Amino acid sequence: MTIGTQTGLNIDNEKVFCNIEHPGNTSSNTIPLALNDIMADMDGYNDIGLCSFGGGFTDGATILEYK
Repeated sequence: MTIGTQTGLNIDNEKVFCNIEHPGNTSSNTIPLALNDIMADMDGYNDIGLCSFGGGFTDGATILEYK
């Protein structure tokens, strides 16, 4: 789903972070774990788009302003 969405929206690889191969499917903890992994690489002002898909046709999305 991640690759399909990225391709469909024509988003470059360097703008997408996916860490599912490291912790696996962690359900509701997936986004906080991913944020923890990328926080050290973030400098200055960044807009972060978050999107998740889950079992039972659940989904969620938001945009954060990180300063």
